[in-house]
Amino acid sequence: MSQTTAVLSMLHEPLPLEQGGQIIARDSAGRLFRGQPVLAWTLARLSRARKLASAVILCWEDQADAVRPIARETGAEMLIRSAREPLAPLDSVSAALRWTDGWRGGLLGASHFDRGFFAPACAEAMTLASASAAVLIDPSSGLIDPRLIDELIDHAAAHPDLEYVFSQAAPGLCGLLVRTVLIDRLSKVLTHPGRLLNYWPDTPGRDPITSDSCLAVAPQIARTLHRFTLDSARQTRRLSAATESLNGQLISTDARGLVAVLDACPSNDPLPRDVTLEINTRRATRPIYAAGTHLPIARGDMSVEQIRQIIEQLGETDDLRLTLAGAGDPALHPEFPAIARLLAESGIPALHIETDLLDLSDEAMAALVNGRFDMVSVHLPAATAPTYERVMGVAKIEQVVKNLCRLLQLRTGPTPIIVPTFTKCRENLDEMEAWYDSFLKSVGVAVIAGPSDFAGQIPDHACADMSPPRRRPCQRIRTRMTILSDGSIPACEQDALAKYPAANASETTLTNTWRTKLAVLRQDHEAGNLSQRPLCQACREWHRP
Repeated sequence: MSQTTAVLSMLHEPLPLEQGGQIIARDSAGRLFRGQPVLAWTLARLSRARKLASAVILCWEDQADAVRPIARETGAEMLIRSAREPLAPLDSVSAALRWTDGWRGGLLGASHFDRGFFAPACAEAMTLASASAAVLIDPSSGLIDPRLIDELIDHAAAHPDLEYVFSQAAPGLCGLLVRTVLIDRLSKVLTHPGRLLNYWPDTPGRDPITSDSCLAVAPQIARTLHRFTLDSARQTRRLSAATESLNGQLISTDARGLVAVLDACPSNDPLPRDVTLEINTRRATRPIYAAGTHLPIARGDMSVEQIRQIIEQLGETDDLRLTLAGAGDPALHPEFPAIARLLAESGIPALHIETDLLDLSDEAMAALVNGRFDMVSVHLPAATAPTYERVMGVAKIEQVVKNLCRLLQLRTGPTPIIVPTFTKCRENLDEMEAWYDSFLKSVGVAVIAGPSDFAGQIPDHACADMSPPRRRPCQRIRTRMTILSDGSIPACEQDALAKYPAANASETTLTNTWRTKLAVLRQDHEAGNLSQRPLCQACREWHRP
């Protein structure tokens, strides 16, 4: 096929952060992996791809000085866009992808290939390289497999009518090939190519993974739950440890070898990736699937000072995701506006809140959109008033819809992403499909979640038991921690009454809890030793990520 270039966009990567008197680099030109910039590793690996003609790095002016010597040494072109400025299409997708670990499935139809993507800038890069096709590469892909890149280009050459070609390889191992005709079309509507890989009600069709556009890869590369991007301290630390035995061989190790070494390397992270913080237990609804509807939960509000102490422990983790949720509606906390401001100033990179969007003050509504939340999930599990009342226990669907419209009007930028959320139960199943298509069309986002019976502690409203027949170690406890409003840290969110707390946030550090108390739980799961853990034995959520 005609000339193909690699386009590495750094437009989504953040500015350096001052922490403890030190400047911490947070982009791929400044973050180091094995003593070298991540971007240098990415370009070095790409240079081994025989079918790539060139590489172009997209960056802002404030990134140029760090990028320039790397580009010079590797022979890559630079395209310096301008002084850093907001780009709504890019910023919204970046927010969505902070909450996505796989290669697709993000909010707004975002895929891993969309990181840093801005169609007009990509078109400029292709023009600069005189290329008719581009492979979109995350610049933090320091372990990208050049063999997969060559196979991607060969596959595109064998199918010249295709506008794009992709693989299901784990993030950081491959890229997305796009042709000029597609980039031109995306530039006109300012959207991202990941939308082509997801379902949209107005353009139904077969899943792209069953089409010629999908390059088949080995199952272990497609099915692994690992990410291979070097985009955080956690990732660089974990991948450095995993590849320590590959000294002298790492530059040539392929994707299968990388999956194998990461599978064999236990993680020893100081904190989990995801933390759910319950700040209160009051709620304006009584959902049939909620723990608080059936169990005697009587915890009080978490104080702003205790929230501050927790945030201070979390704030130094550069890929941490914090969700305000739990038994109550966090937006009903009497100090919620102050808490939202505290979170906005915290430096925590990804923030999410769940709410019923009922009985909120004007100040709370404003805090939802003026804070720094990436997402506001609105529980709205019905399309009609009777079903809403049956599922949520109150006759207030009109008020929720009115507040949802108001929230969308109050929002002045691409974030927060407003996420209507439908918890699928037997009682509302007949409305689910129409609800989903309606909100995808009207809001651009819709999420369907499953209910839990909290390990048999409340009535089961699920449509079916989705747990596999053979038990394996719980996936959730590897990456998640829940902190309840009284400071209790249960084994997981299934322990809504904190019957078996691992620790209390007021008595020990979160790092100590994660590395010691909760580590014992993870070890018991690995060994299949659940005899002393009755909730774990009764749980049916262990297979979910």
